[in-house]
Amino acid sequence: MNRRVLDIGCGPRKVPGAVGVDIHRFPGVNVIADLDVPHWPFRTAAFAEIFARHIIEHVVDPVAFLRVVHRVGELSALVHVLTPPFTSLTSWQDPTHRWHLSAFWWEALPDYLEARTGRFVLVSARVAFLSPLSSFVPRLIIAVLGLKQWEKHFAYMFPARDVVTTLRIEKQGNDDVGTCRH
Repeated sequence: MNRRVLDIGCGPRKVPGAVGVDIHRFPGVNVIADLDVPHWPFRTAAFAEIFARHIIEHVVDPVAFLRVVHRVGELSALVHVLTPPFTSLTSWQDPTHRWHLSAFWWEALPDYLEARTGRFVLVSARVAFLSPLSSFVPRLIIAVLGLKQWEKHFAYMFPARDVVTTLRIEKQGNDDVGTCRH
């Protein structure tokens, strides 16, 4: 079985074996596309796994972005989203970042965004730190108090490097949310 993998905004460090899409012609990019245009050149349900590493914070409309991700992902496709947390300096140092997201950015999906993006189900959400040594205290806080309490009270003192979220795409037989209509 050939699992099709998409790396959105892959830049020069594409996931091995993935189809890489980016607006720039980096080595390894397979498809040049503007990810802010909602008609990506991929068929519906084309990919079993999708990586969006450090791209969602750059797009003009994250809802439209997720709608297209939902369209190109097959039923039960895993979507891995990495973004710097809003408490990280790296979130603010890049002037091309339009969005500064929480570790809980995905919580709006089921209640508010599902009708506009398609259904995503949370598989996992965590934060990654710079090194095991510097992450001991925040990992302990997260283990004892939980991720929400760390983010609410300690995230500026012990900033994470990345918010790492994995979602699963759910579709119904007649689910056309996010399909391209020309």
